[in-house]
Amino acid sequence: MKKTEINLKPNGSCLLFVANSAIPIDNIKLLRESEQEKIAQSVLDAADKNWRILKSANPRAFNGELLNLKRARLQGNLLYIDANLTNYKTYAHLINQPDYCLFDKGIAVLGMSCILITKDKKIVLASRGKGLFGAGKLYCIPAGMFNNNYKNFEELIVSEAEEETGMTQNEISSIKFHGIGYDSIMKGAEFLFSLTTELTADEVIKKHSKAKDRTEALSLEHVPIKELAEYVKNNKLRLMDSAIANILAYLQHQESEKSVSGGTA
Repeated sequence: MKKTEINLKPNGSCLLFVANSAIPIDNIKLLRESEQEKIAQSVLDAADKNWRILKSANPRAFNGELLNLKRARLQGNLLYIDANLTNYKTYAHLINQPDYCLFDKGIAVLGMSCILITKDKKIVLASRGKGLFGAGKLYCIPAGMFNNNYKNFEELIVSEAEEETGMTQNEISSIKFHGIGYDSIMKGAEFLFSLTTELTADEVIKKHSKAKDRTEALSLEHVPIKELAEYVKNNKLRLMDSAIANILAYLQHQESEKSVSGGTA
């Protein structure tokens, strides 16, 4: 079966791609190259200058390696992702350029976010911490950039869930891929998942007080799944683009499942 490349050029929409149906995380094949994406020297020089300023303001800033998306391809119900490497220093420079867009300069930082679905049929949203890109806006959790320390998306998702919510791996029931989004603030390729847990929404929020990284997700709130469509309509200015994209992709698959099951999903 032929692999079909997915068109991921930004088109003014926060949702770039929705799979025909939800894809189990085991069906995602990450093919990574070990070399850095080649970038013009003028961009590297500007990134170095910006990094010195950033480091002076925040000495704890770390220039780690990030996965850089080259292309995504579908083959039946398998998703193949080709990636090489970039670094946070380059990304931190480009994200602040008003004319930068996904794949410009060869850079499309790989990220992910999850619709966290609880036992009582709610999703949990978090407010971005002070001083972070998108501070105060709501986003889906867990979420994060794909650094080179992770082997696959499942490892990244489990790690971010532990850091941001305090959940453990054995409290995660399933993870499914729904689509790819673009966030005008984070300016990365956001791979959109749903994560289900046997915890209730209140239990997730209670665990948050013991999470490793509470500063990134300052506060949590929950929304019943049946109210999601209306919630997005009324809260677009509060939500980050990636959260809107994630919710829209998830709801599209929910509607598809209802159609197949005669409205009983």
